[in-house]
Amino acid sequence: MLMSSDVMKEPVSRIWQAAGIASFIEVLLVAFVISATHTVPPATPTYTPLIIEPVVKEVEPLPEPPLPKPPEAIKPVIEPVKPTPVVRRTEAVPVPVTEPALEKTAEQQPVAVVEESRKQELPSVSTAAPQVEIVDPALAYNATLTMAVQATFRVPAIAASLGFKGRARIEFKLQDGRVSAIALIQSSTLAAVDRAALKAVSDAVYPAPPAALAGVMRTYQIWVECR
Repeated sequence: MLMSSDVMKEPVSRIWQAAGIASFIEVLLVAFVISATHTVPPATPTYTPLIIEPVVKEVEPLPEPPLPKPPEAIKPVIEPVKPTPVVRRTEAVPVPVTEPALEKTAEQQPVAVVEESRKQELPSVSTAAPQVEIVDPALAYNATLTMAVQATFRVPAIAASLGFKGRARIEFKLQDGRVSAIALIQSSTLAAVDRAALKAVSDAVYPAPPAALAGVMRTYQIWVECR
């Protein structure tokens, strides 16, 4: 009987051991389930602040502008004051009146003095010969030639319509009334007048030259006027 009881006790102890192991496993499973259902929140990341230091450049100070020159003081022009002349009144000093000396009559004066006074009274008569003005025959003949050419000159129609006033200087050679080498020296600024002046010199009737210029070819210059 004892043997049967021992045999009976051995399975019971095994059952309890199995039950303990099962309960332990169940506790582990429950703990695992609980740990699975309750998730651990993620850890909050920590941020390290980034400090940016500004780069400060050293700026060279600008040169100070030049100070403006103070305005020059205007010196007043002081005109010197002319002193006013002081006129002093002087009392008139009476001049003693003397009786005029009696003039000597002509009879009392010497004869030489009377003759000298008469000479002074008579007008002086100049005995010098009168001066005779010498006229250059070429100049006088040149004036005659100018008159002859001016009488031949005819005012052009265009100059008359414009009311033109001017003159041209003509040079030419002349010998015993024969003219040659006619040339315009100075223009009148109007071509029609210049041509009319040259034609007048060519067509003019010249007077006979004086005896000193007879047979001599000379060059003359005259003004021909357009009036």
